[in-house]
Amino acid sequence: MKKKQLITIFSLPLILTACSSGKLAMNHAEEVAKSGREIIKVTKEYNENLITLNNDWVAVLLGSDPNCRLTSDMTIPIREEQSSNPGIGMCVTPREEKRIKTIYLNAKSIDRKIFKENEQILSAFSDYLTALTAYTSDEPSYSVSELVDKALENADSINKNINLNDKQKKSISGLVSFLQRLATEEKNKGDIASVLKEMGPKQSENLDLLRKDIEEKKDRYFNTMSGDILHIALLNFNKRAKLPPQQSVSPKEIVQLNYTTQNYIKNITAAEVAINKYKEYNKGLLSIIEDDVTDKKIKEEMLDIQNKNIKEGLGYVKDFIQELGPVIIAAM
Repeated sequence: MKKKQLITIFSLPLILTACSSGKLAMNHAEEVAKSGREIIKVTKEYNENLITLNNDWVAVLLGSDPNCRLTSDMTIPIREEQSSNPGIGMCVTPREEKRIKTIYLNAKSIDRKIFKENEQILSAFSDYLTALTAYTSDEPSYSVSELVDKALENADSINKNINLNDKQKKSISGLVSFLQRLATEEKNKGDIASVLKEMGPKQSENLDLLRKDIEEKKDRYFNTMSGDILHIALLNFNKRAKLPPQQSVSPKEIVQLNYTTQNYIKNITAAEVAINKYKEYNKGLLSIIEDDVTDKKIKEEMLDIQNKNIKEGLGYVKDFIQELGPVIIAAM
């Protein structure tokens, strides 16, 4: 498979209204919004695939040895020291558990909330980028003030979520402070360009905080899935291959599942790709302001480049989902 950079979670809502004098801003906003809606859909599908993979690993492990079982705290007891005897499985019986060294593998499902909160934060950043697009396009028919207020309302609501961790909190609170400053300047007819030049680039740092949170979560669940469950299950299959069938899953199924997992691990997540595209888009539009570009043709070309970058990110995700989605279904 051609190596792809993934995913996700790109929401640039279509807030602007049609107006002949605002054709430039409207065309770009429509294109970005359309890509945003599509990439949200495939990003959520990507995240759902991760949850499915996690559940499938647990099913494979439970089906690979008749002695494998779930405990009340959603763990699977296995032998710390695996026997070379092919007749002895990797899991321990309740009686054995009391007298031999036992490891407890985590079999809990991935909580959907770990994706939802980051999706919400990214949606707040996309609201800001929508307002930035309207401002950069310099069309008086669009209310930049209303767009900034909407972005601030969304970001401030997320910022009040008590369940956010430190990185998430710093990321969204940094955006809120920026939007509050923008809203004040807009209402007072102040120098918005100066605020954007001063604080706009810092939003990339806020996005990097979010990316670090995503990377930490990715390492946590991928290390569990590939390092523990699949590795142990595959070893067990290889060891017991010559025995009469005792498993409810086949070696082919676990190999397919392992292939899918490795492909998810070696690629960056959809959320990370979305963050990359946010940063590129933010930098590109801020450069128009920094360089004081006034020529409409040049400005349109610069905006067009940024929109194409967003579509490229969407393409990466869609290709990846289409290629690996069927493998997940076939694996179990």
